Amino acid sequence: MTLVENRSPAVPSSSEAGPRAGRESGSRPFDITRALDLICVGRVAVDFYAEQIGSPLHEAQSFRMYFGGSPGNVAIGASRLGLRVEMFSRVGADDLGRFLRETLVREGVGTRLLADDPDHLSGLVVLGVAPPDRFPLIFYRENCADMETRANPADRVVLGEAKAVLVTGTGLSRAATAEATLDIVREAREAGTAVVFDVDYRPVLWGLGPKGDGETRYRSSAGVTATMTRLLPFVDLVVGTEEELRIAGGDEDLDAAIARVRGSSSATIVCKRGVAGCSVFAPGEAEQRFPGRPVEVLNVLGAGDAFLAGFLRGWLRSEPFETAAAWANANGALVVSRHGCAPAMGTFEEVAWFLSQEDSRRAARSSELARLHRRAGRSSNHELLVLAFDHRVQFEQEADAAGVDRGQIEKLKHWIYEGFERALATAGMESAALLVDPIYCDAVLAEATARGMRIGVPIEAAGSMPTRWIEDGPVHPQLLIRPSRWFVKALFHLHPGLPQAVRAVQLERLRELQSACETLERDLMIEIVEPAGMAFADGDLPAIVGELAMTGIEPRWWKLPSLSAADWRVLERTLDAAGSDARVVILGGGQSLHSFDDVFRVAGASPRAAGFAVGRSVFGDAMKAFFEGAVQREAVITQVSERFTGLVSSWRNAVAGGSR
Repeated sequence: MTLVENRSPAVPSSSEAGPRAGRESGSRPFDITRALDLICVGRVAVDFYAEQIGSPLHEAQSFRMYFGGSPGNVAIGASRLGLRVEMFSRVGADDLGRFLRETLVREGVGTRLLADDPDHLSGLVVLGVAPPDRFPLIFYRENCADMETRANPADRVVLGEAKAVLVTGTGLSRAATAEATLDIVREAREAGTAVVFDVDYRPVLWGLGPKGDGETRYRSSAGVTATMTRLLPFVDLVVGTEEELRIAGGDEDLDAAIARVRGSSSATIVCKRGVAGCSVFAPGEAEQRFPGRPVEVLNVLGAGDAFLAGFLRGWLRSEPFETAAAWANANGALVVSRHGCAPAMGTFEEVAWFLSQEDSRRAARSSELARLHRRAGRSSNHELLVLAFDHRVQFEQEADAAGVDRGQIEKLKHWIYEGFERALATAGMESAALLVDPIYCDAVLAEATARGMRIGVPIEAAGSMPTRWIEDGPVHPQLLIRPSRWFVKALFHLHPGLPQAVRAVQLERLRELQSACETLERDLMIEIVEPAGMAFADGDLPAIVGELAMTGIEPRWWKLPSLSAADWRVLERTLDAAGSDARVVILGGGQSLHSFDDVFRVAGASPRAAGFAVGRSVFGDAMKAFFEGAVQREAVITQVSERFTGLVSSWRNAVAGGSR
């Protein structure tokens, strides 16, 4: 195989490739005008992380499923930091492969070069977390899909769009994949794309040591060094830990190993040194050391990937090495303080805030950083247009009043669901969602979940005051057994005149619920309604929400009764002051349909308004008629479909006419 060697990369002049800084400012061997920043090649896998922190892996009882694989983690980390990234790999044509693909799409990583492989399963890793120094992991990577990654002629077009392509040591660990990796590097070089080499050395993946020993990070091997040496002359950036640079250079002495790497390559070399920070060895320059950001370590796995994502954010934007290293060290510190790899990656907003704090240990544990991180996995589209038929008490009361068996409630609710389906089929509403009762809606929940609909399910016991959970005991295990796609809705009775003892219980329940939702990464909707015998006055709702927001309660959506224009303005200022990105959906409260035009007109002018959650106004007449025996299935479906579609149209018209 012929590679285009680049011992002294040619750097286009500013007239050819746009402005470039000098070497002292981080000059880079790529075309800065290219829109695509990075292509990450190779390993994408599912990580099963033990949830029992400190437990031996063989005693773990439950696991969290995360996106994993070093280049995949870097892709997500770089995307969160604002780079445009494509993933070049293969996933199995299986549910794990679907999870990997959907995660990349959700994180903003391009998938033009991500192929489905029907003949190989997606890779899998099982991991334990026993800080400070035990992080056992077992790789299940025999004949997995990502090791079949190959270049084809069409890929060269995309390679030519990127500033850089990232390859890893894992891609060199088998003869066939090594040739495929070298082929991709050749295509990149011919396309004028810089090559980044993440040494990413796991001895077990090279067949060194027992198959179950994924934790060992270093074993010397002349064969591994020889394979990596084949690649070194053709790369522009080499990144590795001290152990990884020793294997790349083939010497137990780190300085000697780095010198040997330099003898094979003119690349910039970056040495990751953990809490001590990192060193940068630019061609022809002395070592530059940059300090780390000490934090309390929970999980070291993925820290190197976060580091590389941060460094590439600077390197690919031609920032000085000092800046690139600061972002790298900060992002690595954030990840070691969290559970998981890809989901622990920081956004640029998180990294910038973290770097602005003098006490990094305290900053890593702060509620402000936690709040910033909660936003990382959220889409920017907050709009939510909800058909709410999570009511239970009202259905039971109507059935009892009509002398109808409560068993008929489930049939009626399924017809309401079918009306929602018809509305979706006719209008194609991406922001539409359901609020569904888990007691009378087993069939609806199963069907809607299988279809991929947005679903919210209440967690509170109907009619409880103070709020109780739907089952006895803590709320975390009750949420844990629910599908992760479901968002959580909880109703709380709150009022400025509420007795202090009751208010304290409500606040404690809110804190417990938010903590569980944060841990399980579930979207949360908090509904605020009047307690029996109390009525909201002007200003009450903004005051209640503002007080909760200032104490750190931040759902994705507040579900509130309709607000006056003045209350909307106060609520906006209050949430802005709290630094909250929560939005508001308007609850129906059984109002007549025609009244929503005015309600939506007021709400549509506010940037905090996300939509509505309306139920009885849509299906109330059909519900009463059903229990009286006056309507059948088609009439219910038609009424629900037409009324919900009309509400969506009214909302959209109000937003279009508003002055957001």
